[in-house]
Amino acid sequence: AVTGVQTCALPIFPFILVFVMRLAGDRKLLGPLASGPILLGIGWLATALLIGMSLVLVATRLAG
Repeated sequence: AVTGVQTCALPIFPFILVFVMRLAGDRKLLGPLASGPILLGIGWLATALLIGMSLVLVATRLAG
């Protein structure tokens, strides 16, 4: 079951994921600790999947 807190957190979830992914690939900020292209690709794929699932959850909540 989805709680009210989860529903309220959904609008900011995609922004947090994108922000973290952008930070993970920032070589200027992280230097040698920044994620490489393969890990970034996997991360962006997971981010897209999680955002898509969030949109489905919002749609199902709005539909009843």
